[in-house]
Amino acid sequence: MRMPKGTFEERVISDLNERGVPHIYEPDKLAYYVERHYVPDLKLGTENQVNSMYVELKGYFRQDAQRKMKAIKAQYPDLDIRFVFQNANATIQGAKKRKDGTKMTCAEWADLQGFVWSEGTIPEEWLHG
Repeated sequence: MRMPKGTFEERVISDLNERGVPHIYEPDKLAYYVERHYVPDLKLGTENQVNSMYVELKGYFRQDAQRKMKAIKAQYPDLDIRFVFQNANATIQGAKKRKDGTKMTCAEWADLQGFVWSEGTIPEEWLHG
C-alpha cells in the first residue's frame, strides 16, 4: 500500500479511516494529453516534397524535449525525423547513473528510441540517400 505524500493527505485519509469510509489511495494511473505543437528545427527538401526529412538540432538534450520527441514518434510513426547532436556522447538530462557509473548519452537515447542521428553536421548520405 502506498503512503500519502503529505500531511494534508494523511489527515484526510485518517479522517476517512476513523469514519469507516472505504477508499483506495492512488488507485489508478490515468493518461492525459495536452495539445501542443511540434515545430521541427529543419525540413530538408522543398516545401511541397512528399518524402521530406525533419531534423532536430540538439546541443543540450532536456527531458521535456525527450518526452516530446517520443510522443511525436508515437503519434507520427511515418515521419522521417532525425537528430544532429552537437555531442552525441553527451549525457541526456535526467539520465540515471548505471551500475558502471555511466549515464545514458544522446546517441544511446536516439538508438533506443529508433531515431537516426549524426554528430556535428548533416551527413552527405542524408542529402542524397
